[in-house]
Amino acid sequence: MSTIWYVVAQGGHNAGHTIWVDGVKFALHLVPSGVLNPKAINVVGNGVVLSPESIIKEMVQFEGLEGRLFISDKAHLNLLLSCTYRPSKRATQRR
Repeated sequence: MSTIWYVVAQGGHNAGHTIWVDGVKFALHLVPSGVLNPKAINVVGNGVVLSPESIIKEMVQFEGLEGRLFISDKAHLNLLLSCTYRPSKRATQRR
């Protein structure tokens, strides 16, 4: 039997889709929709801009992801610090 792969290759948590299964709503932005298939391998690829906070919120919707959800070590991280950074007035002055 062949393995079923679901891969998110690019994008970020600003996009996404909603899936309804047996009357249950799943909102996905970073996690591949294959998590709904218990036999599938799911990959978040290196072209994805990954918000750790956002993917954790998505992951808690599901059980048994260990060994079924993998995140590339080359995925881009969007950390809270990078979203809130503002250079000081002094740093932006011309020298």
